[in-house]
Amino acid sequence: MCNLYKALNKDKVTGYKVVAKRKGKYYSLAMGFQYKQPEHNFGKRLVQRPITSHFSTLILKERLGLFKKEMVGKTAAFTNLKEAKTLRCSVNKSQRNNVIKEEIVIIKVELTNDLMQGNCTMSRGYTLRVVNVVAGHTMKVIKEIKG
Repeated sequence: MCNLYKALNKDKVTGYKVVAKRKGKYYSLAMGFQYKQPEHNFGKRLVQRPITSHFSTLILKERLGLFKKEMVGKTAAFTNLKEAKTLRCSVNKSQRNNVIKEEIVIIKVELTNDLMQGNCTMSRGYTLRVVNVVAGHTMKVIKEIKG
């Protein structure tokens, strides 16, 4: 999960999300739900059904330290396309031994409603890096990024 630490005084921001694509619809990799179109409003999620083994299955468990109350009802997106490409590559590598029915893609999104800035830790090989994210309660898909 991401660490959100600063409220943004903006109406909207754009970012990049790595998602699963099945039959033209987009799904959360970590939580498993479908992103509704044209706009998805995030409510409190009580069930987690990850699509990929790349993410922890314990995100909603408060006592284990992965749960972040600031993220309840929000989704986060990378501020930098390069970070989204790095995550997509990592997810694809971790899925090589698993049968996955979904294509892993990057979408450019617009986030609105109670925007916050933060970061998350990503691994690249044996190195951990902190990367910037933005989060909001409402997400609109702008376009799928090719390549």
